[in-house]
Amino acid sequence: MTPPPPPVLLAVFLVSILAYGAPQALADYSGSVSLDRSTYPVPFGGPGDAAKFRYHDVLEGTGSDTHAGDGALTIHIQINEKDVDTSVNTDTLAVGPGTLTVEILRGPHKSVPASAAGLEGTSIRETSPTSGIFEVDLSIRYDDGPPDGCPTGDGMFREGGGCLLSGDTIIVRYTDPDDATGNTNTVTDSAAFDLRNGTLESHKDVAKIGSDIVLTLTDPDLDLDSGSKQSYPLDLIAWKSDAATLTMGPGGGHRDTFNPEPLVLEETGDGTGIFEVIIEIPVEIGGSHLDRGEMITLEYIDRGPGGADFVGQESLSVSTEAYTSDYGATVMLDQRTYAPTDRIPITIVAPDHNFEHSQIEHIGSDLYPLSISTGAGTIERYRLEETGFDTGIFRGEVTLTGSHPTTTVGITGPTDGVLPAGGDDKLTISFKYSLRDELIRGFADIRGSTAGGGRGPPALPVDQRMSVGDPRVVDSSGSVADPVQAGRQVQITADLANRHSGDQPFAYIVTMTNPDGTRDNPRWITGSIGSGRSLSPSIPWTPGGAGTYEADILVRPSYGSGDRLAEPARISITVGGDAPAPEPGPPATGRQMAISD
Repeated sequence: MTPPPPPVLLAVFLVSILAYGAPQALADYSGSVSLDRSTYPVPFGGPGDAAKFRYHDVLEGTGSDTHAGDGALTIHIQINEKDVDTSVNTDTLAVGPGTLTVEILRGPHKSVPASAAGLEGTSIRETSPTSGIFEVDLSIRYDDGPPDGCPTGDGMFREGGGCLLSGDTIIVRYTDPDDATGNTNTVTDSAAFDLRNGTLESHKDVAKIGSDIVLTLTDPDLDLDSGSKQSYPLDLIAWKSDAATLTMGPGGGHRDTFNPEPLVLEETGDGTGIFEVIIEIPVEIGGSHLDRGEMITLEYIDRGPGGADFVGQESLSVSTEAYTSDYGATVMLDQRTYAPTDRIPITIVAPDHNFEHSQIEHIGSDLYPLSISTGAGTIERYRLEETGFDTGIFRGEVTLTGSHPTTTVGITGPTDGVLPAGGDDKLTISFKYSLRDELIRGFADIRGSTAGGGRGPPALPVDQRMSVGDPRVVDSSGSVADPVQAGRQVQITADLANRHSGDQPFAYIVTMTNPDGTRDNPRWITGSIGSGRSLSPSIPWTPGGAGTYEADILVRPSYGSGDRLAEPARISITVGGDAPAPEPGPPATGRQMAISD
């Protein structure tokens, strides 16, 4: 009778079963082999430029690089061989004579790619522990195909050398020494080489100058590795317009003008063959300005279209068109007739002149001049200011002085314009809207006495048009907040009064200084107050901790203006106590309000 195993050995055996499972009979599996694609693009290159993927033709003669160099193809071969997966670690598959072979076929002719010639004697690593899949990557060059039928001369393929052509086939063979039946078995997979047509698209047909458009280039022939994202210089694409004809990459010399994101044509994902870039429609290219309604042709030359044998044998131009917007402009006046001493508000709606979305801009440049005239005088260069970020609405004003002489020296706008006017006169506003010398105009009659009787005396200086009084801290009910507690929201308010003779747009701006001396970003609201009216705007604020804070209050015609409408005010705020949970409140930045007659 056999004695039972010692208790220690029995315990180890049981632990092994629990950890790794009960022992099972070994089984043979049939191996398989696969390529990562059923169709591959034709790799490009050559001793000369003829068989290479060249950038756009507009680079010819510029001295810049004109081609993308040698485009080797990466293929991924996977062998599924469970018999070699013998451990919980990453295993390796040894490549012996005839274990793994790769050939390129063209009819009866065949060749072995240079990267596959040295496979014998190597080991292929498992993709992950216990996967049983072993992967090897090979580089396939333009000259890895058979030499038979290769075009030579004129910078094409080398005499007597190989070439890869559309229609060739790559075949991979794996010999399993011990398949599921216990026999040796050879399995294969194959793929064809092919060239296909590219396309180029823009996501906008009409775009404002300064705005972005997305360009999408689809060309599977440029996807040389299905396992990674590819990228190419923007010199593949040419920009053609009245302003300039050039490539948009570094070879064209103006890549930064288009502010591309990213800086290259980048594939949208591994193996997609779709490449995208975001470009900005520039205001100018090399000193030449784009005009309203200007046609832009974006062109890509496919160097390996469908039907060609190899890259460089034929070419196909594909393009997309877009236009800069031409929405026009409108001059708006609040009356048809003014008195010779009136203050005249002017509004011009010109969405095409809103170039920068994050800036408050002006119209009335040397390129696009704005003039205001009466029979008694003219302001040749005047500027109006955008009413806010990204509005495309520009405002300003001029004041008529009747028979009083004025000077236009130093007048720039948008609110300091003064002009003499007669009692039977006409106001003319002219804005050069486009490079085509296209003018938009606004007109109004001027009637009445030149000594007065209009909307009152000439406008006050800009910095005296409003007053700021009684700056204070209030709670949600409008009562003075005392005490002010950390973590509890209050409002920074003041009484604004319009001393001007007409409606006054304003921006109420509050900047907080913390106890440690650091300053928060300004917060503001905008609005308008009628003549002789008052208003008490407020900005919500939640102190973050105890201490002494300062609030600086500034009132400007608009947030981005450099002028101020009144003397600034400052209040000191003492905050005490530990903060309860902050009370939610509406954001202050960018709010609008209006009080007018």
